[in-house]
Amino acid sequence: ANVRSYVVLPTNKYSFWKDTTDLAFAEIRPKKYEDVSFDKMVFSHDVVKLKLFTGVITEDGIITPEAAQQSFDSLQTQFFENEKVIDQIREKTSVHQK
Repeated sequence: ANVRSYVVLPTNKYSFWKDTTDLAFAEIRPKKYEDVSFDKMVFSHDVVKLKLFTGVITEDGIITPEAAQQSFDSLQTQFFENEKVIDQIREKTSVHQK
């Protein structure tokens, strides 16, 4: 079916670490509400390709999946550059403390 679908994904929820999703898990929890019994599926991570969405709703508005990927790539590059600077500061600090 050709159904428009959107994901709400503020940029502060981006995960920049290059983790695999091998550790993701699903769990089924039996539940009951009044006279209705059902299974609630709980997932540790949701991994869905951006291209499956019509748009991504961020704090900056609705953007295309392509724009979301560009935003992610840019912020990830900045994140790792900041991590390098932090590591350099740690190295200098540890040398001076010895």
